[in-house]
Amino acid sequence: MVEVRLTAVWALGEIQDASAVPLLANAAKDRDARVRQQAAWALGEIESAQGITPLETLMRDPVAEVRKTAIWALGEIEDGGAVAALSAALKDSDPEVRVLTAWALGEIEDQQAVEPLVGALKDSDEDVRATAAWALGEIESPRAVDGLTAAQRDEVGSVRRAATWALRQIDDNDDHGVRVRVRPRVKVKP
Repeated sequence: MVEVRLTAVWALGEIQDASAVPLLANAAKDRDARVRQQAAWALGEIESAQGITPLETLMRDPVAEVRKTAIWALGEIEDGGAVAALSAALKDSDPEVRVLTAWALGEIEDQQAVEPLVGALKDSDEDVRATAAWALGEIESPRAVDGLTAAQRDEVGSVRRAATWALRQIDDNDDHGVRVRVRPRVKVKP
């Protein structure tokens, strides 16, 4: 029975029709974590703001893989309505969740995310710091300059490079050939 639900939810995601969002919101409440994760993936594939509410609920799921997929989906939807919930997830105990959260906030490119991302530049995990710097470069807010300038002195090279790239994005939208790779990977397809 679980395999049938997984396949049905996957098919709804592949169709990418916003009329499936209510069905997927229901699947997001399934007792099986795999179905909840698949529902999050499908909502991300559909990219409808109608999916934000069920995804925000899934961000509090006890299973980290479900939380990560919900965060990825919110990044795919790219709607500022998710910024408050995502900003709170920057404090999740799982560093992979925090990395994906910073990535999602960078995808959304909403000014409300600047302060939480500047705070994430001081995270204990270097991938979170680098991804937060990348996200701030995507948002291009001058309010991030002080935090990014401090991040240029980080002990980790990838954080320093991401901060430098972000400052260049803010300054003149020219990356001067600096290559920054901080996009996290998420595997959610069956």
